[in-house]
Amino acid sequence: MLYKRLRSAFISTFLRHTLVMGIGVLSISLISKLLGPAEFGRYAIAMAGVALGQAVFSFSAPSVIVHFFTKVEDRSCLVGNGFFLVFSALLLVSTLAMLFHWWGWLEKWEIDGLGLFLMALLMGLQAFNAMLEAVFLGGRNYKVYNLLQIVAPVALLVMVFLLLRAGDEWHDALSMSCAAAVTATPLYVFFAAKELSGGRLRVGAEVFDTYLKYGLQIWSANLVTMALYRAPLFVVEHFCSAKNLGHFAVANTFSEKIWMPGKAVATILFPERSSVGHDGGLNTNHVYRLMAGNMVASFLGMLTLAFVFYSFGSSMFGDGYQGVHQLVLALLPGIVAWSGVTILGAELAGLGMSRANFGVSAASFFFTLPATVWGAQFGVIGIAAGASVGYIVGLGFSIFSYRRACRRVRLFSEVGQIH
Repeated sequence: MLYKRLRSAFISTFLRHTLVMGIGVLSISLISKLLGPAEFGRYAIAMAGVALGQAVFSFSAPSVIVHFFTKVEDRSCLVGNGFFLVFSALLLVSTLAMLFHWWGWLEKWEIDGLGLFLMALLMGLQAFNAMLEAVFLGGRNYKVYNLLQIVAPVALLVMVFLLLRAGDEWHDALSMSCAAAVTATPLYVFFAAKELSGGRLRVGAEVFDTYLKYGLQIWSANLVTMALYRAPLFVVEHFCSAKNLGHFAVANTFSEKIWMPGKAVATILFPERSSVGHDGGLNTNHVYRLMAGNMVASFLGMLTLAFVFYSFGSSMFGDGYQGVHQLVLALLPGIVAWSGVTILGAELAGLGMSRANFGVSAASFFFTLPATVWGAQFGVIGIAAGASVGYIVGLGFSIFSYRRACRRVRLFSEVGQIH
């Protein structure tokens, strides 16, 4: 019965991720073609800043909600505390960012007042929606979760197709991302209220310790992971031209889409493992099979992506994007390796072992940063190859951490049987 239910959840979430990936591919294709390499590079930097800011100042509250949703009596307090923590932090960082802009500290990044406002707005909207997504995942309401995940990507694609024009600036594309997030928010609120039985959120001291203990561990892991994802982009921005930045942004953004089917599996593994703990859930052999299957699918996806860029890159993106397929091939080993980390990381987080995930991300990051900086002497392809090195190192550490976690679980079970 468990495997039948999980299979249904895996398939529906996989199909949704695949659909969203296809929609995202179309959106990125249109945005990059209409903006051109230089403006798309600035757009990618802005989106990377939003993602990094959200990772830093969300304190992984959504993951805490998912992990403890079935373990606490007062869910309204669990969710309310998360909202209070996240939006207090976002208000503080928005104020600091405005002061930095006023003092001229953001001029190097070419972020003006309008761009800063749009980034702060998008960060707040995405954080709000992510908190409500955690309610659906915590309650294992995968149908509603999958339905709502489609809304913003579809809205963005429609707006880009109808409103974005050749020669527009990165601000225009960023404003459409904000509008797409706004479109989805009322639906998130409506269904989350039903999931919480119409209960009003409140703030209390009862569950703050969960955010300070488990939340701090998973926040640290997510923060380093986000830095790992974005470090190569900023290395390219520092060492290479604006055109190279646009090329890498396109290759990296499309390559990360290859992770989406695997993230569909991880999306289900995390709440399922969180709800059953050490007992129940998928056994080790099934987890390894999922990991291997995901890595094979990622390998085929990256080869397909490289072929598409090689054969149709100019027609899809314009004449300014020749050679992007070489960057995809340089990223291929790393993207495939990290697709395995995605599966094992969800299991470790569900077991409450986020400290192990932090170690995996930290090891990968500390290999990625020097590898990409050293690779910069060979140009943007060298930076992409350096990123792959870091991801491969992360896979090795992830397998080691998961094997050790499995030994601990077996020991835990044996001790429990003895007593």
